[in-house]
Amino acid sequence: MTKDEIIKLAREAGGSPYVHRSAPNEPAFAFGPEGLQAFALACYEAGRTAERAACADVCAGIATAPSNAILQTALKCAEAIRARGKP
Repeated sequence: MTKDEIIKLAREAGGSPYVHRSAPNEPAFAFGPEGLQAFALACYEAGRTAERAACADVCAGIATAPSNAILQTALKCAEAIRARGKP
């Protein structure tokens, strides 16, 4: 995740921005217990989504194999991995 993506998640989770004395040029956010839990869950889910996408991309890359059977299996594998992220 990029710094901008993390900042976006912090804002969406209800973090309160503030200026920290020791790092005034760096973004800082304060959270209550519920906001911190929401931020942690959002980061966890973003990581899971990225990992699923990476795994599916590996399968899709295998799909360039010359064998039609390998191609179909790899595409089904990629499809199954992506589907795991859907409710």
